[in-house]
Formats: sequence, C-alpha cells, structure tokens
Amino acid sequence: MLAVPLQALFGQLLIGLINGSFYALLSLGLAIIFGLLNVINFCHGALYMLGAFVAWGLLEKTGIGYWPALLIAPPRCRHFSAPHAPSASGRQGLQPSPSQGWPLTAQ
Repeated sequence: MLAVPLQALFGQLLIGLINGSFYALLSLGLAIIFGLLNVINFCHGALYMLGAFVAWGLLEKTGIGYWPALLIAPPRCRHFSAPHAPSASGRQGLQPSPSQGWPLTAQ
C-alpha cells in the first residue's frame, strides 16, 4: 500500500512530534509572558538559541553526554540572561505596586 518503510515513517512521526512540541513550548512561553506583563518579549527566541548554543558547546568542547548537557545548559543561560532581561523586554524602572504587590508601576 505505502512505499515508505515502517521505520522511516515512525522516524518522521517522531521528528514531527519533537518539532511540534518545541513550537508549542516556544509559543506558550511567549503567550504567558505577553499575558502577564503585556510586553512582547523579543529576547525569548534569543534565549532559546543561547541555550542550544551552550548545550552544543558542552557536547563538543567538554565531551559530556547529551542529557547532562541539556540539564546543565538552562541554568547557565539563566545566569547570563537575568541581568539582560529587563532591558531586552523594555521593563526598566518598573517595580511591583506596594498596594497590590503584582501590577507593575513606574518609579
């Protein structure tokens, strides 16, 4: 019926699920940030790329395994991105309101 080997079909399905879950995770993060802060966070995609680059560097330069590299990369990216996040998202000088605690008000 189909001229596609079963192993190739399952391989393509797996790649499709991996790509789809990546896109869903990326869009969900953008939607949550926009919904909570009312700011389009353009550094979101850049931080994903930074994490991929750090994981690749750990794989190539240190020789550790794939899964340990994926566990080490996000904390390393957080230490880099935390000081830059307010300037990249356009939220400089905003702090929680003392009356309610959550809404951001300008100083």
